[in-house]
Amino acid sequence: MIAVGLINVPVFARQSRATVLTVRELEYVLASRAFGATSVRIVWREIVHRLVSLIVVLATLGLGAAILEVAGLSFFSVGGDPTGAGVGHDAGRGQDHRRRASGQHSDRASPFRW
Repeated sequence: MIAVGLINVPVFARQSRATVLTVRELEYVLASRAFGATSVRIVWREIVHRLVSLIVVLATLGLGAAILEVAGLSFFSVGGDPTGAGVGHDAGRGQDHRRRASGQHSDRASPFRW
C-alpha cells in the first residue's frame, strides 16, 4: 500500500505546482501585491486557499483509484499480507473455490495463469 501511495505523489506535486504558477499571475494576487500585502499574506490568503480545494478533490478521486490498485495487486498475490482480508485477495480465494468445485486444479504459484 505504501508503494501505491508513493506512485501517486507526483500527481499531487505536479497539480499543486501548476496551480501555484497559475494563481500567482492572476489579477487579484497582483492587486494584493500592489496594495502592499506581504508575501506570507498573499501565499496564505490567495494561494493556499486554492491548493486546499485542489488537494481535497485529488485525494477524493485518488482514494478510489488506490483502492482498486491495491485490490488488483492483492488479487494477483503481489502486494499486501496474504493472510489478511482484502477485496482482491477474497476474489482470488473465490476463484480457487470455483476451480476446485469444477474439478480444475488451482496453481497459486503462477498467479497469471487462468
